[in-house]
Amino acid sequence: MDERGNNEESLSYHIEQLERERDELRKDIEQLCIQQAGPSYLPVATRMHFQSPIRIAGLEQEIESLKKKLAGCIREKQNLQEELSEAYRIKSQLADLHGEEVSKNKEAEKQVKFFQSCVAAAFAERDQALMEFEKAKEQEEAVSQKLIDFQKRVEELELAYLDEKKLSASLELELSELQKKNESFEKVINKFYEVRERDTGSSTDGTLQDRCLCLLNDPSDNWIFSSDSKTSTSKYIRSEVMKLLEEEALKMNTMLVEVQKMTNQIHMNHQSNSAVSQRGQQCDDSECRNVHITSDVDPIIELESGHPTTSSVKNRMKDTSDVLAQALQEKIAALLLLSQQEERHLLERDVNKALQKKLEELQINLSQVTNEKVKALMELALVKREYQLLQENCSHSLKHDNYLADDSDKNIALHEREGRLKNILKKTYLKRWMGNDHSQHDTDIYGSSGKSNSTNKKDFKCMDFARLKIENAALQESMANMERVTFSVRRLHVLLLRAQDDAASAGPTESIIQALSNIISEANHMKTALGSSLPISWSGSEEDAITYENLYEPTNPSEVPKIEKVDPVSTAGLEMVDLLILAVELQKENLIGKCGGSQI
Repeated sequence: MDERGNNEESLSYHIEQLERERDELRKDIEQLCIQQAGPSYLPVATRMHFQSPIRIAGLEQEIESLKKKLAGCIREKQNLQEELSEAYRIKSQLADLHGEEVSKNKEAEKQVKFFQSCVAAAFAERDQALMEFEKAKEQEEAVSQKLIDFQKRVEELELAYLDEKKLSASLELELSELQKKNESFEKVINKFYEVRERDTGSSTDGTLQDRCLCLLNDPSDNWIFSSDSKTSTSKYIRSEVMKLLEEEALKMNTMLVEVQKMTNQIHMNHQSNSAVSQRGQQCDDSECRNVHITSDVDPIIELESGHPTTSSVKNRMKDTSDVLAQALQEKIAALLLLSQQEERHLLERDVNKALQKKLEELQINLSQVTNEKVKALMELALVKREYQLLQENCSHSLKHDNYLADDSDKNIALHEREGRLKNILKKTYLKRWMGNDHSQHDTDIYGSSGKSNSTNKKDFKCMDFARLKIENAALQESMANMERVTFSVRRLHVLLLRAQDDAASAGPTESIIQALSNIISEANHMKTALGSSLPISWSGSEEDAITYENLYEPTNPSEVPKIEKVDPVSTAGLEMVDLLILAVELQKENLIGKCGGSQI
């Protein structure tokens, strides 16, 4: 096109130059004719007249030929302009399509970033939930241990309470006995005090303690028991004894009168009144004498036995009051301790209930996070597939327009996305929560000479504990994933068996084929989810990091990595799903073959 444009410009320029030469030549001829007007003008004019038409005719022919060439060039130029406008129109359409594909690509990238952030947030929430679950489990174990200790303590306190109860019962019995003794002692003290008042003639109302002090402060001469009846003590004791003897004598006299009446009647019946009555009187006199003697001796014995026990009674009263006060204090302390233990027991029970509720909530949250993770992985797999198809369409449509520049831009964008995805997945890795890798930790420990052996041991213990936690979490997640995979495969297997039974019972073929197709589609979704799953024990290093190239399946087999680290649970699940898909396809082919044979 550039050469044709240059030829057209040169031809137009050549035509203009020839026209200018023709005009100049005419002007020269006219000037020569005017200047050379004379006798020789006629032959020259005739010669120039005959030569100039020939030259003009040649020039006109050349001009015509050049005009024809110019018209052809103009037509060719118009054709080229039409082709160029068509090319520009096609280019604008391609640019619009490219813009739409770029916008779709950006939207897909935004969706991929959103799903990546959702996956990262799900990982973070799962890690936080696992940490909270571990803490709650440790707290539950500590609380259960404390509860066991409290139960043992309550049992010990109950046994001690029973012992104290038995002791208090025995003390109450002793207290009742002592109260009885105190009552008898009070009677004796009151009796002696009345005797003293009767002897001294002074009557004062005082407490029992005052009366005891008065009796103890009396001189010992007032309380001498001897044969001398002139002492004051013997006087009022003797008077008291005499009163008692007189009362007893009156009672005896009344009894004797009755006895005499009865004996008189008996003697009158047996006619032996006189002799028997005399003997009865003699016997009665001797009995009265014996009674007087014994009554004289008994109060003295009581006084002798009662006098030295007043001090011991007081001491025993003080001891019993102290013992009772101490027993009551111990009983009150035991009751208070039991009430406190019961309150603690109730508080611990409430705390255990709250912890149990918290554990249930954490388990529910963990299951929800796991389900959301599976859903997000399924959506990510679908988006990945759509992005792969879009990428293939873009690659086919953009092969002929700035391929190298687009490749460089794509590589830069791929590296940026790859780095961002690595950072996101490194943040969601559990070892980043617990610390650095074990190898780095070992090199730091062996390289640093300023740390002591105790700190090294503590660091090793912390790292071992963190590693055990991570392994435990990974094992639990593997077990849960295996349960889900086996449950899903079992469900699909049951559907396959049901379809096989329907086929054996000559059911509708179209519905059976549709059911088999649904089983295959579900198995493919499950396979995609298993291929996109990230285990909890996934390493955040550059070797194990998921890059942008791993988000879609490469079309070139040479681009497939040689060594891939796959989760064993995912591998087993993929194998089971592949076997299930193979069985479904075989069943489907068998069913289609039977249908074709029956139609023939």
